[in-house]
Amino acid sequence: MRKLAVVFLLLPGMAEAGIYKCTDASGNMTFSDRPCPGQKQEQIKKDAAPVATDDEGSASGEALGSDFCSKSISNGKDWLSSMRDVARKNLNSGHMTQAQYDEGMPELKRIEGKLTQRECSQAQGKQRQFFECLNDASNHIAQCMSTYRPY
Repeated sequence: MRKLAVVFLLLPGMAEAGIYKCTDASGNMTFSDRPCPGQKQEQIKKDAAPVATDDEGSASGEALGSDFCSKSISNGKDWLSSMRDVARKNLNSGHMTQAQYDEGMPELKRIEGKLTQRECSQAQGKQRQFFECLNDASNHIAQCMSTYRPY
């Protein structure tokens, strides 16, 4: 769980509310849960879309289809790639320590290892909701992780 907290250090504030991509005058990009005063900003996503569930808290019992899973996996990997890029920029600009970077990168790799066709097609409960959340490209992977805590 501590490593997941480090992932959220890579993109501060994403676990709680809306997500803003901010770019300062030097071109450094960060993510925040609040609008960025004095910086160019773009609101990425207000909140992850809720996923419909049955009374037991798990989504429909049917397996997720191959196309659905491919899209969810692609969206998740795109977000992870973006997080790595931002982390590198934050490290290089001094907004992140080497220790934070070194601790966060293996966690991103671990999460990426869960983004497989097999994992998606067999997903149930919170894992299934996570993949359903990822299927909407506007839902950030950090928000889906925080909302559904699949792993």
